[in-house]
Amino acid sequence: MFRDVHREFRALLDQAVGTAEYVVVLNVDVRGFSTFSARVDSADAGLYIKKVYARIIDDFFPEASFFKPTGDGLLLTLPYTEETLQETVRLALERSFDLVESFGTLVSGDKMITFDVPKDVGIGIARGSASCLRSGDRILDYSGRILNLASRLMSIARPSGIVTDGSFSPDLVVDDLEFRLATDRVYLPGIAEATPVEVRYAWEFTDIPPSAKQPLSEYQWNTWTETKTLRQLEDSSPRYLIELSERPVDETEIQVVSRHPRATRSGGKAAGVLGLTGVPFDYKIDAGRPMVAMHYNALAATLRNSGVKGPWQVMIEIRYPVAQAQQTRTAADDDIPF
Repeated sequence: MFRDVHREFRALLDQAVGTAEYVVVLNVDVRGFSTFSARVDSADAGLYIKKVYARIIDDFFPEASFFKPTGDGLLLTLPYTEETLQETVRLALERSFDLVESFGTLVSGDKMITFDVPKDVGIGIARGSASCLRSGDRILDYSGRILNLASRLMSIARPSGIVTDGSFSPDLVVDDLEFRLATDRVYLPGIAEATPVEVRYAWEFTDIPPSAKQPLSEYQWNTWTETKTLRQLEDSSPRYLIELSERPVDETEIQVVSRHPRATRSGGKAAGVLGLTGVPFDYKIDAGRPMVAMHYNALAATLRNSGVKGPWQVMIEIRYPVAQAQQTRTAADDDIPF
């Protein structure tokens, strides 16, 4: 039977296609399952997790379009459209709170469960676009950033409870659930290592670990500068490309600004006063090279409208975070006499 399931999956792959879908992803983790598995017979551990999976799917998330085991828990998806978004968010949060509150007694009364079982569950929830692998009307798997995000959020739902991404905002969450969620900013491995992201969490059950409040990678700021006159900016290519010396550790932290004289009401330069104007730009990796494409024509039009004159000089500055170099010691270092 086990082999038949895998053979069926293999057969379905031949006709599988990838599509993009909007889903709410829930990553449900049984807290303490590894310790539990080490102290009971493997048959008991298997029996328990089977019953827990069945209860979570049947009693809490029967609407899930897809689910699969993750080792210590379950991954579930709830599809949504623009019209059903708020209702899907409400359902995901309501059922998650119900599961957290009742998890300790989920298998109480089951005559086969004669041993102590885990009492807590942690749930990470994210929403957005995911890649769906389909074969006909069968969903084979999901992949994408929001699945990783849900997993990272689940890992900080400690000792139990719920952590969602910041998109579960007060204007989306209905009133009776909104008061049960607090807001914080956290660092997440592989997702937000240098700059924190906003999350919502169930304050009744969850204490965000202190480790999630610390940057996961040290970084320093690199700066690139160039000075051009306004007229040179106007004559430049519409997308002025610059290759950065190193790849930024967090592309969302790239800053591109211009510093320039400010115009007085009479049209002259304001003495000792500089204006600061953001520079429209795009960032991309081109053949492994980190590139910033600055829209000099758009910047020039903004500056011209603000009164900056053609011969006035404008300094362009790009600031971006890079991994801080680590000093390493060698055996020879210890032999240097002082």
